[in-house]
Amino acid sequence: EEIHNGLLKLPKDGTKDTVVYYKRTITNLTPPDNKYIDMIGDEVDTEAQNLLATVRDEEVPSALFDRGQQMREFAVEAENPAEGKIIELKTHCTPTRRYLQEFTDDFAGRICDSLLSAAKKAKLKEDLAYTETLRHCAMANRRNASLVETAEVSNVLARIQKHFSDETNTIAPLVLHGASGSGKTSLVAAAICRLSSWSPPNS
Repeated sequence: EEIHNGLLKLPKDGTKDTVVYYKRTITNLTPPDNKYIDMIGDEVDTEAQNLLATVRDEEVPSALFDRGQQMREFAVEAENPAEGKIIELKTHCTPTRRYLQEFTDDFAGRICDSLLSAAKKAKLKEDLAYTETLRHCAMANRRNASLVETAEVSNVLARIQKHFSDETNTIAPLVLHGASGSGKTSLVAAAICRLSSWSPPNS
């Protein structure tokens, strides 16, 4: 159902930038291979296998806009270590390791290309007001993280909190003043970072 709704029902050109199909054929499987094959009791579920083969080999490839670009096939020979033994892929040079490296490199590259393509098509324009707000928020977080909260700083923050916690105060502005270098910016940054917890509900 996922394959039908997410791929097969799409118009073919709708798959161009949204679908990459990896077809993996595993050989040399040893019993018990029913971990990978649909079974009915002790028998292979041939109906399920035939349905899978039709979808895998015919329907999905036919739904791709450009099969050569969107489809990759891998033939992987299963490794069958002794029971209880784990193959360490970092140190054990095997076909499985080579397959996984090739697959992850290909997948990561395709995802990056897809994201870059989508970004170019969106033709996003920088929202200067939004960007400026983000920069101020980032600056406030940096200043707040480095703030040394002395008794005097705590006292000023408490007065700022009182101002914003007063539900009857709807128009009075808050003015923070002081000599250059006295820490006004750091105090405002600290207040901004605490503001959501200070403000009355629904304010």
